[in-house]
Amino acid sequence: MKAFIDSNIYISIINRTDPTHKEGINKMKYLVKNNFELFTSNYIIAETTTILSQRISKKIAEDFRNDIYKGNAKILITNMEIEEMTWNIFLRSTNKNIGYVDYTSIAFCKKFNIENLVTLDKDLTTLFNTY
Repeated sequence: MKAFIDSNIYISIINRTDPTHKEGINKMKYLVKNNFELFTSNYIIAETTTILSQRISKKIAEDFRNDIYKGNAKILITNMEIEEMTWNIFLRSTNKNIGYVDYTSIAFCKKFNIENLVTLDKDLTTLFNTY
């Protein structure tokens, strides 16, 4: 099985004061225990790095960025095909609470047949399940 990891999972795991810290850890433990093939994207890394720098520290953000490239998750890089898929998903969606990076994550999942989008965002989960 394949799983795409959203930025809020990484943030919740790293930020011990995040109210979803335990939930994020439990989701990741489940994925690892069940040998999921893990994916994320350069957009998720950029988003996570920015938020960690703003909420915790630049050092933590730097450590995350360095560690993610050494880890087991395959990092998918946005190209024009993904950008076009993202744009089409964005145009069809009526949910104004979903960010453009989230639409990109859905496009990656569709393109690479990734069955699971692991997120703490209920709006994103709902949208993902409609595609």
